[in-house]
Amino acid sequence: MTGRWRAPRRLAAQALALQGLGLGLTLVAALVASHLQHRTRLADFNGHTRVLSISLQDHLQMAQRDLERLRDLHYRIDLGRDELEIAGEAILRESPWIRLFSWLPRVTQAQRNAFEEHRDGLDGQSIRQLDADGLVRPAARRAEHFPVADTVPASGLEALEGIDEGVDPVRAPALHQALASGRVIASPPFSSLSRTASEACASVLYAPVMERAWTLAEDYRPERTRGLVSATLDLGWMLQHVQAQAGIDGTEMLLLDPRQEAPVLVRLDDSRLVRAHSGDEAQALLAGMRSGPHSVQSLQLGGREWQLLARPGWAGRAWQPDALVLSVLACGLVFSALLGALLRSRQRRTAELQAAHDDLERLVAQRTAALEAGNRQLAAEVDERRRLEDDLRQASRQAHQASQAKTMFLANMSHEIRTPLNAVIGYTQILLEDRTLATPAQQRLQTILQAGQRLLRLINDVLDLSKIEAGGLQLHAAPFDLRQEIDEIARLFAERAGARGLTLDCRIDLDAHEPVRGDRTKIGQIVMNLLGNAVKFTEQGRIGLEVSREGDQVQIRVSDSGPGIAPEELAQLFAPFRQGRAGIDKGGTGLGLVLARHMATAMGGGLEISSPPGQGTQARLSLPLPRQAHEVAASPVPAGTLPGHERLDPATPVHAVVVEDDEHSRDILVHLLDRLGCRVETAHDGLQGLRLIGQTRPDIVFTDIRMPVLDGLRMLAQLHASAATLQHAVPPVVAVSASSLEHERRHYIEQGFSDFVGKPYAFDEIHRMLAQHAGARFIAASPDAAPEPEPEPGHAATPIPAPCPPAPAAALEADALALLETLRQAALDGQMRAVRHALDRIDAAALLPAATRERLRRAAQDYAFDDLARQVDALLRPGAASTAAQEPHTP
Repeated sequence: MTGRWRAPRRLAAQALALQGLGLGLTLVAALVASHLQHRTRLADFNGHTRVLSISLQDHLQMAQRDLERLRDLHYRIDLGRDELEIAGEAILRESPWIRLFSWLPRVTQAQRNAFEEHRDGLDGQSIRQLDADGLVRPAARRAEHFPVADTVPASGLEALEGIDEGVDPVRAPALHQALASGRVIASPPFSSLSRTASEACASVLYAPVMERAWTLAEDYRPERTRGLVSATLDLGWMLQHVQAQAGIDGTEMLLLDPRQEAPVLVRLDDSRLVRAHSGDEAQALLAGMRSGPHSVQSLQLGGREWQLLARPGWAGRAWQPDALVLSVLACGLVFSALLGALLRSRQRRTAELQAAHDDLERLVAQRTAALEAGNRQLAAEVDERRRLEDDLRQASRQAHQASQAKTMFLANMSHEIRTPLNAVIGYTQILLEDRTLATPAQQRLQTILQAGQRLLRLINDVLDLSKIEAGGLQLHAAPFDLRQEIDEIARLFAERAGARGLTLDCRIDLDAHEPVRGDRTKIGQIVMNLLGNAVKFTEQGRIGLEVSREGDQVQIRVSDSGPGIAPEELAQLFAPFRQGRAGIDKGGTGLGLVLARHMATAMGGGLEISSPPGQGTQARLSLPLPRQAHEVAASPVPAGTLPGHERLDPATPVHAVVVEDDEHSRDILVHLLDRLGCRVETAHDGLQGLRLIGQTRPDIVFTDIRMPVLDGLRMLAQLHASAATLQHAVPPVVAVSASSLEHERRHYIEQGFSDFVGKPYAFDEIHRMLAQHAGARFIAASPDAAPEPEPEPGHAATPIPAPCPPAPAAALEADALALLETLRQAALDGQMRAVRHALDRIDAAALLPAATRERLRRAAQDYAFDDLARQVDALLRPGAASTAAQEPHTP
């Protein structure tokens, strides 16, 4: 029991002691807060006083500068009364604490009478002076006077005119000091109605004005002054303005000259009332302000040191606790009460804290378990993500391997197809040169040739698409004339459009010569594809071709008046091998637009197709083709006539070496070179070719790339190495290959080849190689005198057809013209039945020569509708009457 009662007593004693300690600390804190508040107020007061003194000093210096500005206006001129008034009023508007400006001329005794009588002087008034009592009386005779001649403002201050300030006991000392020193001098403060025409406390600034002949380069001499200008300052107004500008209230201020024996004080009390004090009243007021908290600041004006004495408004009031002290007391009392309550609740709070601590530990354990479960789940997700990434990488590698396999397959298949195709096309061209063959045989050979060429184009399209999908499409940028290219394409398609009864409207907004740098072949392929589609799918109306330049971009727009494209077909227009209904009806592979868009994108441009219902189709091609600074030279064209009808000029013999492992390809190329008149030697692989070239030194070498023993690339490298060692020139080496992915001209030229010819090759390409790299020239071959072959049963003997000559429309009958127009339209529409019907009618009427009819029928049998339309269009154009007339007519 004793222990149980002792604990409450100890707690009560502790609470009482703590409460007493709290009250004592509260009183101490209140005293400290009161002291700090007093010091803070005093520091604020001193800061405000410094701000007021600085502002007042600025106003005094401003008034002095205003007087100096007015003085400088008198430099070397006589300033008229009106001019003085204009200048002075401008300054007074800026500085309202300046009551007036005065002009005090120096008037000697000899000049006095004239000055008093002259209208520019006192105009009949006499010079007056103020005595010690402030009474006005006529001025006594003396050597010189300084009367007030003009004032600004002039109105209301007429009583001051004529007052001689040079003998005023208050202002004269400052006036004479200014004359003696040449500087601006201020008078002590004073308050006099007779001196300022007001009861305000004022001070006058004086500035001497030199005679007109004086210059700034001369020293100051008092006897050369011609007068003074003065400014009367209203000190009370200035104090009010400074205090209002600073926004400081509740401060009492005195402005005085401490050197003045009987000072005149300017007082501004805490209610902003201004009064002037002098004598004993001023002394008592000065002593009262210095007895309490105050601040003294020094000021400078016109050679005088003034003092600004300030006292805070709260200095004379009894001390009263403010909100801070009361707050400290209240907080101390509350703190003491709370301190006692704190001891009583300590044990209860300790128990509550222990319970909270136990709850917190339990919550931490739960959260830790949840976090561990989350980490396990996250680890499982990370493992799953890694597994998926591994699967994705594996799938990517498999896709890449499949793409490489497809590319390799296409390359090998292309090579394997092109090599026998080269034999088919080559031997067909050779057989077509044989004039002894019967016409049916030639027709069948022509069909084989066209079918082989069509198969070659299809292979090239598939390979181009494969290169695009594999990212291997290569561009061959070279300078060319864009205007020339567009003009040639436009002329070609103008004939095709005219053959179908369409109009081709061309608007080519380019210069006559438009040199650019780009892949001319691919640009022409895109434009021809767009125009070909427009001609192909437009039954009537017009085809539009617009070309313009917008900075470095060339815009090409192709439009037509056809039926347009359905929205569902337009969405899949650029998918490979996908065609709309019209494309299926007209025929094609569905690769043209796909290749065109990919090639445009590869060149940094774009291709867009739009087809509003019922408004035709519009294709917009945009290509970056900056204009080149230099003109582009035309590409050299090999000399000679049509392939198969020329031979080498004896003046330019050619010795050629053919290195080829394929027997048929080698035989075709050797036959062609031999027929042209070249001396030809052959090798079956690169090693034989290297030896043969070293022995014979040919003019040109044609070599395959893929060969046994030594391929074409290594043969070329060893040829260059041996030439460097033996110091002899390497002949031009032309690559001849059926490769699909490595046969690009730039690739082989970069390896050192002079040029490239792809398999199957056209004979005119071989002619161009001879002319360009071996310097060969060609002449027309003499016609063969071989006898005509025996005609087959049912066929008339006809000569081998030359390229279809145009027949004159004027030389044909009206029936022939109508049948030819029907045939052309049927060919443009792709209607085979209508084409055969028109040809049968032409054969039955024997309207054309037999050779011409055979050429038209052969084109129809090969489904070469574009070629058939061109031949008919040529027959309808004027200019070939004599040629058609020379052919024999065979019914």
